[in-house]
Amino acid sequence: MSVGFRHVTRAHDLAAPSSSGYQSPKDTESAQEELLERVKVDCKHDVPFVAGMSEDGETLYVDKEAYPEIVKLGYLRALIVHEMVEHCLMEDVGMKYQEAHAIATGAEESTLRADGIDQTKYNADYDRIIRKVASRGKYPNVPEDLDTEPYQDEGDAGEVEPAEHGGLMGGKARMPALTYGR
Repeated sequence: MSVGFRHVTRAHDLAAPSSSGYQSPKDTESAQEELLERVKVDCKHDVPFVAGMSEDGETLYVDKEAYPEIVKLGYLRALIVHEMVEHCLMEDVGMKYQEAHAIATGAEESTLRADGIDQTKYNADYDRIIRKVASRGKYPNVPEDLDTEPYQDEGDAGEVEPAEHGGLMGGKARMPALTYGR
């Protein structure tokens, strides 16, 4: 427990401002909205693992085949929050992907709760979407500025090999093994 954290036990405390630094769900939602306003979503490319940020952190790339389903299911906000938090922690704080991913997953789950989305259903749907994208095996139209650091930190990026020579990512780093799940 951090210094100054105030444990909330009463429902009316959830909306009350606090000098301890506690953020109410309303404050959290406001912060998420600010994140959503700061990113451009591009759904015209092939993106391994469904989504990833541009190197400059200004564009979220969502796989062109996965995007319609993610929007239909109402998962886009949670995906944006996850990817932006993850990218900021890696770029601005210097965290490795695994650490940033764990924290971003918490932010994503907070967004799902705020949106009234069942976490178990979301995880099952997202796992299915990842598998569907991965089943294609190759990604010939990967954005030129896709941040590949998460793939490298996970050991999924290998030697650079163009798609015409068997590479998965058309000139980007090859990904010899794909893992699933969140």
